Amino acid sequence: MADWFYLKNGEQKGPVPKEFIQGLAQSGQLQRTDLVWTEGMKDWLAAETVPDIPFPRFTPPPGSAIPGGAPAQSVSNYLVWSILTTVFCCLPSGIAAIIYSSKVNTALALGDYSAALEASKKAKMWNIIGLCVGLVTTLIYGLMSIVPMIMAAMKAMPMGQ
Repeated sequence: MADWFYLKNGEQKGPVPKEFIQGLAQSGQLQRTDLVWTEGMKDWLAAETVPDIPFPRFTPPPGSAIPGGAPAQSVSNYLVWSILTTVFCCLPSGIAAIIYSSKVNTALALGDYSAALEASKKAKMWNIIGLCVGLVTTLIYGLMSIVPMIMAAMKAMPMGQ
């Protein structure tokens, strides 16, 4: 059984058995472009060109393991709604919503699905609060504008006709 050698980050590793090289290829620790050599080979070759080294059909990039086995789902960040809330409804709650919206993407990038879900819920909550505050404020402003006009119109009407 021949010993194998491989280059990883410019450093020669080995000798290792063929099964070890195959395990590295299957786990993604040996990249397709890494160079390998064993007795009987004229030169170092890219691992993907050597028939004795089977690679999985799709190899995840190194270090891309999903921490905690997070589900591969997307989480809504409500960023568009947060911006609209800030512009049209209520500035303070809109800013809070934007902050939580940005935390969703950060948490997902770090692989923390539960934190992303929590930030998404808070962004949604602040958007709803902003919408409610905006609607109540608009209603009060509308009443304060319309009631005096109605009162003035009623006062100007002739009585007793």
